[in-house]
Amino acid sequence: MKSSEKKVAIIEIVTLIIVLLDIFVTNKIGYLGLSILLISAFLISVGLLGYEKNRQLFTKDVLMTIIIYCILYYIIIYLSGVWLGFLRSGYNLKLIGIIKNITPIIIIIVACEFLRYELIQKSRNNKYLIILTCLLFVSIDSILVSYLYDLHTASGLVKMFYTSTLPLLSKNILLTYMALKFGYKPTITYRLFMEIPSFILPIVPDIDMYVQTVLNLLFPTLIMYKLYKEFKKKKTNESIRNNNKIEKVLSIGFAIIILLMISLTSGMFKYYALAIGSESMEPKINKGDIVVVEKLNEKEIKKLKEGEVLVYKHNDMVIVHRIVRVKEYNGAIYFNTKGDNNGEEDSWTIDEQLVIGRAIFKIPYLGVPTVWLNEKV
Repeated sequence: MKSSEKKVAIIEIVTLIIVLLDIFVTNKIGYLGLSILLISAFLISVGLLGYEKNRQLFTKDVLMTIIIYCILYYIIIYLSGVWLGFLRSGYNLKLIGIIKNITPIIIIIVACEFLRYELIQKSRNNKYLIILTCLLFVSIDSILVSYLYDLHTASGLVKMFYTSTLPLLSKNILLTYMALKFGYKPTITYRLFMEIPSFILPIVPDIDMYVQTVLNLLFPTLIMYKLYKEFKKKKTNESIRNNNKIEKVLSIGFAIIILLMISLTSGMFKYYALAIGSESMEPKINKGDIVVVEKLNEKEIKKLKEGEVLVYKHNDMVIVHRIVRVKEYNGAIYFNTKGDNNGEEDSWTIDEQLVIGRAIFKIPYLGVPTVWLNEKV
């Protein structure tokens, strides 16, 4: 083993021991501690081994491939949300909150990928050190998720292995391959695309944890296969062909479509879409139809009239029924409602605080998948 490879091995083993002790014993490192650890390891490696300049070929082409596939990934994920539903983000989405949330993540990503590139380039001819590098970064990523599991029990260890370790292994195999072949820019770009949006997007698709685990396992594998297939036969002086223009146009078109769908399903805008899950409004509105709801402010609620289709909350459920009577008492407005297909009026009275809006038109059958999945789940 070369002298430089021995130094790489020492750096990696010491860092790995510190990381594993935190995962299984202390749980004290956190975001700040991890940032300090990564930056320190990078500076030590540069001091002992020298800085490895990024002279990799095809970087721009690889970056374009990664960006296109990441965009397509989010398009597919958010399209699934139309059927599976969406959840509100649990993060603070004010500007200051976003900055506080993403700053430590960005620092960790950049420090992590500079360190990976430095280590992998100094040991590129030693396959055992490459494997050790990959495992080191799987462990580093595990620090931020290990608190979710009880690692003192066999079931906790197994659950972490299947739901976190395997996807992290898939991700880090891809990142290690990219750092080895194409430099640190593609690895940083990939991680920013895949890890930052969850902190800044107001809604996320309601995807089952195990489905998400499968996606996190397969998507990096797909990217790696694509990169390997596209670039393995390229000569060093050969420029890579431009990405297919049709693929780019389709990506932009899909992006526009998904933005429209997000705006209609998130409930954050004036209008949003709602799937009808019962037969109470037939034949005007059928089970499985989508109704577009216009959200109303206080003044608009007071102008509602009999015969309009009201959308409101009752017992934590969203109900779409027709107004049969409007009453005013002490300056407050109250509504009695009835499903068109029901024999009697609803037994409750709705005050204006429970009103969401009114249904303005329907799209037949578009919500059938959503209703079917909700009933099955």
